[in-house]
Amino acid sequence: MHIHSVDDCCLFTRLQAYTELVQAKTARLSNAILRSLAGIRTIKAFMATVPETKRVVGTAEEVYRATVKVANKETIIRSIVNCAIQLTLLIVFPLAARK
Repeated sequence: MHIHSVDDCCLFTRLQAYTELVQAKTARLSNAILRSLAGIRTIKAFMATVPETKRVVGTAEEVYRATVKVANKETIIRSIVNCAIQLTLLIVFPLAARK
């Protein structure tokens, strides 16, 4: 995909930043789950299951919200690009047919 304007570049830069944020949050969730799985015996011994569960659920919710945010922005950008392409075709084809 080619970038044709400064606005396109800014949109893709922001989308990339959101995508990196989702990746970072997903990594945090993965680490929390691995920590929970590795320490199940220790957690049970110290009755710390509730705080650990809350931490994992909280991280999962953050990842979900960030992913939805990226998906919404990506959907909007794709819709705008598709509309621009359709509009261009509606203008170009009749002009080409006249010649």
